[in-house]
Amino acid sequence: MLQIENLCVTLVCVVFVVAIFKVFFSSGQLSKFLNSVFYIFVFLCVVSPIISLLQIENNLDLSQSSHYEIDDAFVQNIQLRNYEKTAKSVQKTLKNEYNCEFLVNFNTKLKNDNLEIDKVFVNIQELVLKQNGAHTHLVSEIKTMVANAFGLQEDRVEICE
Repeated sequence: MLQIENLCVTLVCVVFVVAIFKVFFSSGQLSKFLNSVFYIFVFLCVVSPIISLLQIENNLDLSQSSHYEIDDAFVQNIQLRNYEKTAKSVQKTLKNEYNCEFLVNFNTKLKNDNLEIDKVFVNIQELVLKQNGAHTHLVSEIKTMVANAFGLQEDRVEICE
C-alpha cells in the first residue's frame, strides 16, 4: 500500500515538473526532444515500482524469510482435549458394552514439551459378573480395550472397583 502511495506522489511530482519545463521550453527546437525525454521519464517512473513489486513477489522464500514458533501451551491444550475426547468415548463404549457405569480419568506428564498420558484410571461401579473367574477375565478385557484406545501398554491402565 505504501508503494502505491509513493507511486502516486512520484507521478504528481513528475507531472508538475514536466508542466513547469513545458511552460519555459514550450517553443523552439528543443521542445520535441524535451517532450520525448519527459515521456520516457514518466514511463520509467510508472514502470519502476511495478517491476520492483514483481521482483519482491517472486523472491518470496518462506523457508528462509519466515520463522514460525510453535506455541507449546496451545499444542498441549489440543492434546489434552483429544485425550479427554478419547476418555469420554471409552467411557461410553464401556457403558454400552458392559451395561454399568464407568468413569475414565488419566494423569498426564510433560516429556520433551509434549503432553503424554502417564496412567489411565478406570473406575467401575456395580460390575455384575463376579463369579467363576469371569470377573478377572472381564477386568483384563477392559484393561486391554482402554490401553488400545489410548495407545498405551496395559501396565499403564489401572482398574478401580
